[in-house]
Amino acid sequence: MRASFGFAASAFVIVAMLSAGALAAQSPAPIAEVTDLVNQAFHQPPEAGELPAQLGDRFVQDETIRTEADSAIELSFPDGATLRLESDSELVLDSYVYDGTNKKTFASLQVGSGIVRYTNDPAGGVDDTGVTLMTSAATVGIRGTDVVVSVGSDGVTIIDVLAGKVFGKPNDYSEGVEAGEGQSILILTSHDKPEVGLIGDFSTAAGTISVTIEREGREFKAGHKNVEVSHSVPGNSGPGDQDPDPKDPPEPVGNDNHSGHGDGSNPGKGGGNGHDKGGGSDNPGGGRK
Repeated sequence: MRASFGFAASAFVIVAMLSAGALAAQSPAPIAEVTDLVNQAFHQPPEAGELPAQLGDRFVQDETIRTEADSAIELSFPDGATLRLESDSELVLDSYVYDGTNKKTFASLQVGSGIVRYTNDPAGGVDDTGVTLMTSAATVGIRGTDVVVSVGSDGVTIIDVLAGKVFGKPNDYSEGVEAGEGQSILILTSHDKPEVGLIGDFSTAAGTISVTIEREGREFKAGHKNVEVSHSVPGNSGPGDQDPDPKDPPEPVGNDNHSGHGDGSNPGKGGGNGHDKGGGSDNPGGGRK
């Protein structure tokens, strides 16, 4: 009886070890780690339930991350890039593969809604042209970039470029556009032609709902969460301004101030002093400082 019991125990240990090894071999490798957390965020691994996120958590391919109101979560990737998900936002880590030998990254990140900031490591020398951010309306190609992508609940996508360049293309439109530092791309639907302006030119009907981004000593207002989007024509209306209702009475001649362009190139009306150069007295400039 003792010999039989010992054999059974040994067999159980061997089976357990083999099972643990098999499970370890099947476990996907982590592709991102939580480096900052504000208030409450959640993550949902593939084929599993949702869990509260914690500092140091590691996420895998196809994992979903979302944030609550007044919350944010920041992830770091193996190539040194970071991604910050602002409040009431959702993201799926479709894939993230870093080739350390050739210093090249291939990644696909699905932005469901809200505001996401993706920043590469400028000192790392990594080729990140294989990184793509996807929304229901647009595909955003990275070109050595610090970029803020904001997505409304109906897919309206605004791309604000803080550094580098991006290429934005509506998913069902034949052509895309490129934008550089200080510029913004508006993609209303997957079928519409994209528009390029300056950061702050495109805003929600309720006004710009944004986060303040600081880079190299300058602050940017970036990100637009609501779904109804209007856009201003530089020199005619400032961020968040709406086209006048045709039923409204005309403004008095000689007192109709309007906002200047964000870089001060349009002096506006009314003789006011704008941001840096001459600007309108109502709104002294765009979203950049």
